[in-house]
Amino acid sequence: MIIALLMSLVYVGILLGIVGGVIWFQIVLSKKDSKWPGLILPLISLLLSLSVTLSIAAYYSVSSEQTTNQDGIVTKVGEVTSTMLTDLLPMIVVSSFPTLFLLVIYIVIRNKKKHHQMVERMAIHDL
Repeated sequence: MIIALLMSLVYVGILLGIVGGVIWFQIVLSKKDSKWPGLILPLISLLLSLSVTLSIAAYYSVSSEQTTNQDGIVTKVGEVTSTMLTDLLPMIVVSSFPTLFLLVIYIVIRNKKKHHQMVERMAIHDL
């Protein structure tokens, strides 16, 4: 029991270290002069969330036969069912959280940098 608790603490520590490292790396990339390095991690996160969503959509492959549900409605080949949409929508939202979080970090850092540059220009102009 104690070993399981220690292993869980180690896993949580590793996970927190990885998350902290990603956040630190996003801050470092966002502070670069060019705007593109700060968009690398959000782009990677977006691609991963899309791959998760598409893999779930592929799981709902439609069979080549027509099926009839309890209400007598026939589902045809290639038809998107409401069950698929109700399962995919929460997955899209949840898998997009890291992308949105990284974009918020990027926008906040870039706005602070712009503000700091404007203050410096005004100070130079005042001289």
